[in-house]
Amino acid sequence: MNFGVQLGYGATLGGNFYLGAEIGLRNSIGDFGDKTSTGEINGVAYSEKISAKTTTTKMFSILLGFVVSPNALIYARLGKGNADSEVTYTQNAPSINFSETEKSTNDGDFTIYGLGLDYLMTKNLSVKVEANKISADDADGTSFNVGVNYRF
Repeated sequence: MNFGVQLGYGATLGGNFYLGAEIGLRNSIGDFGDKTSTGEINGVAYSEKISAKTTTTKMFSILLGFVVSPNALIYARLGKGNADSEVTYTQNAPSINFSETEKSTNDGDFTIYGLGLDYLMTKNLSVKVEANKISADDADGTSFNVGVNYRF
């Protein structure tokens, strides 16, 4: 689960076509979980564990949509972003009483594309659901978002 804010502007063009742009800031876009491996070197058992998660994410997106009713907009998102990530690497060799943990923070760019539905509840308030594919040099992921928009 993550939280964020977005600021954007959009307009309906030619009746039913929508064009918008957004900038956003989120506290996280995902926890990539853990990967553990075990083995033995010269009779010494060991394990390695790598955990990765994002911490802060900044994004810019273009939204292209189609108004399907006065209250509903279906849209596609295409954007670029930058995420700060935290990677933890732990090595253990219990039989020789060895354990070491390293943390590193990385800065990486990603591309985001997806589909969403925005439904206008009142003149100024809408709810949205969205599925996005996030693609970076060394990791890919999918996010599902639910949000509330306030229109000025």
